[in-house]
Amino acid sequence: TEVVPAGDFWNAEEDHQDYLQKVPYGYTCHFERPDWKLD
Repeated sequence: TEVVPAGDFWNAEEDHQDYLQKVPYGYTCHFERPDWKLD
């Protein structure tokens, strides 16, 4: 992996700031769901 200087950075819109404080269970896609059946 090449280490290079960081490029431009843009802050997200206000509704995306502190997302997990505003929506504590917002990222449920990252949790296991034992009742889901995968085909």
